[in-house]
Amino acid sequence: MAPKTRKLVFNVVRTVVCVAALWWVLRSVTWYDRATLADGTTVRAVSVDAQKVQVEREDGTRQAVPLEQLARLSDGSPAIQYGLASVLRDSYKGPLLLCVLIFAPVPFLQSLRFLMMYRAQDIRLSYWECTKLCFAGNFLNFVAVGSTGGDVIKAYYVCLHTSRRTEAVTTIFLDRLVGLIGLLALVGLIILFFGNDRRLQAFGAVIGLFLLGVVVFSSILVSEKARLLARRLLPLPRTSRNGTAPEPEGRRILARGWSWFGQQFRRVDETTQRLIRHKPMVLGSVFVTVVLQLIAMSAWQAIVYALRMPWSLSQAGDYYAYLGGANVVACVPITFQGIGTVEAYYKEFLTGDGVTVSQILCFAMATRLLQLVWSLPGVLVTMTGAYRPRAEDVAAALDPDAP
Repeated sequence: MAPKTRKLVFNVVRTVVCVAALWWVLRSVTWYDRATLADGTTVRAVSVDAQKVQVEREDGTRQAVPLEQLARLSDGSPAIQYGLASVLRDSYKGPLLLCVLIFAPVPFLQSLRFLMMYRAQDIRLSYWECTKLCFAGNFLNFVAVGSTGGDVIKAYYVCLHTSRRTEAVTTIFLDRLVGLIGLLALVGLIILFFGNDRRLQAFGAVIGLFLLGVVVFSSILVSEKARLLARRLLPLPRTSRNGTAPEPEGRRILARGWSWFGQQFRRVDETTQRLIRHKPMVLGSVFVTVVLQLIAMSAWQAIVYALRMPWSLSQAGDYYAYLGGANVVACVPITFQGIGTVEAYYKEFLTGDGVTVSQILCFAMATRLLQLVWSLPGVLVTMTGAYRPRAEDVAAALDPDAP
């Protein structure tokens, strides 16, 4: 299958999954409140108080219905589903603003991890340069296709600061990988200690298997035998011998391409090994990831409280487990920004016990909006060209002969 066709098919699949997951969530959401009577009839709820609910029937007539005459949910509460309008109107505005402040350290911690990863490769970027590049990448992740689409452009920005382009691009990938490992380790531990939900425990088992796969893969990366085998399969460029008959043009092109690929593979391998040798940098990056994820999930718990979803200090651990699982789901590149799949995850795990689908939808939108707000400085970085290195550093940083 041609690359363009494969990309088209992949994007079509992602769009179908996104639409299907959103439909599954939105079919249970309304703008206005709804109440279900004892006979199973669903009507619009105009107002609700402690004794009765004012309902409006399809013919426009209104009547007051005692709460005792409503159907009951599984937890015994009246069958009243609050719509988006009520959720937004009744939300606490103070905690919504507070979550913006709680989330503030996250992009700066991302920049610190970015700096540590490049220092391990001896690529000299200042913390301020890393901060600008991270803000630009975070913003581009919202406007580019996929949750990691901005990383491609961020890799291009980093390449402007160094002639070691292969190492720079590889470090972008390794930064994502280390961030994912830190997230999975954190979520696995939270589920282990706080995940009382059996579905979460099953989810935690999947995370454990994935981490086991990462350990096995890492063991292969550091295995000298595996690396020697790869080097033999991808030989270095060979110089032509004098007196030998010239090879056909097609074979020479293929040989040069294979040789170039082998050279790039070796540089990627050396970049990975260099990072592995800097164990303090790796452990520090994982620790920074854990801290920033905890801060982000704390900001989201403020949103939970602001939307009047059931919350107490005793439930905080459970929410950390649920929110951490949602972060893992969002990392799966099957839909755009995890739209649809994250909402479906929340609907599956959080619906019930006083949590409505409308609250879940508002919560998912609020968390994305929060991340978008803190990525907006990236607009200035990309529009003003602040991602470019200083003019006096260009000559020293770039080597036009570098591959």
